[in-house]
Amino acid sequence: MDNLFSHKTRSPIAASLGDRELKVLETLWQSAPRSAVEIHEAMYSDGISLNTVQSTLERLHRKGLLDRSKSGRKFLYAPVFDKAELISGLLSDMANELAAGDMRSMVSGFLRFLNKGKGLSFSHHELAWLEDKLSSSPDSPTPKGADEQL
Repeated sequence: MDNLFSHKTRSPIAASLGDRELKVLETLWQSAPRSAVEIHEAMYSDGISLNTVQSTLERLHRKGLLDRSKSGRKFLYAPVFDKAELISGLLSDMANELAAGDMRSMVSGFLRFLNKGKGLSFSHHELAWLEDKLSSSPDSPTPKGADEQL
């Protein structure tokens, strides 16, 4: 199973964002501001109607994730947060919900995620040192080769 958590246990932000909403945000992160028609054209291959795009934009606006401004007879939409800010908010929610705010657990879990074929490779010793470093004094010795990995 790739995803450890079901949609029922996602953070408040993640739980409130559906796949379509995430696709709309992704479209707007590529280029904004955009009208509903422009977003629909960009998402045409997804096979969704203009009405569906408009209702998705309205939901995202009500959730405080999109700014909306009037331009002639249409609204232009832009994301309130860039992708990194949204990810930061999701991680904050996860830290509070799953780790009771314990950042050591969050970073440790993230390091393990990275170590599982996500572009970085840590030895067991390096991973243990990194996890320990999160809760120890700043003058702990660096394991051989760890500075090259980071």
